[in-house]
Amino acid sequence: MAGANEDLTQWHACLRDRKMLSQKTYASFFNVNKNNYCYGLEHHQMYGTDRYSHGGDHLGVSAFVQHYFEEDLCIIILSNNEAMNQYRLGNAVSDILHGVEVGVPGKPEEFFMGENKLKQYCGTYFKDKIQVELIHGKLYFTRFAGNLHIEIYPVDEGKFVRKYSDQIHPYNIHENEAGQMTFFGYAKEEDAKK
Repeated sequence: MAGANEDLTQWHACLRDRKMLSQKTYASFFNVNKNNYCYGLEHHQMYGTDRYSHGGDHLGVSAFVQHYFEEDLCIIILSNNEAMNQYRLGNAVSDILHGVEVGVPGKPEEFFMGENKLKQYCGTYFKDKIQVELIHGKLYFTRFAGNLHIEIYPVDEGKFVRKYSDQIHPYNIHENEAGQMTFFGYAKEEDAKK
């Protein structure tokens, strides 16, 4: 792991000091578009300074990095547990380091739904990527051709959160104007064929 830490430290210094690449390359890299996006980083004003950050998850691994170059501060969250909310954790660490009080994570109360109602949300929304399954009475958001099962539970009609995660915004699974169940903007394949 020491090698990875050294690589990440060097990458932070490369971006902070802007000495390894040409100034033209750095200018292109840090050029911000209308969506606050640079070349691989998002730019926002936080705590009275510039924050450059990016995160994501794939195949059970999640990551989030925040660079505060003026403070020579870099916060990196790396996890092999995709059920965690790397953004919430990273932002909480950033808040603490900047003297902002952080609230205690909470779990939304479960909204009771019978098994027949839960089955209405089940189906394939994006082949080999997004599927909702009812397994032994529990609802799962299944990803990557069935390789990753994330237990979810209802908190309201059409709103679901991960069982083992401090999730800020619930997932929405709802009917679109055409009467098709949708999840992440994708219509359930069974409904789309009707």
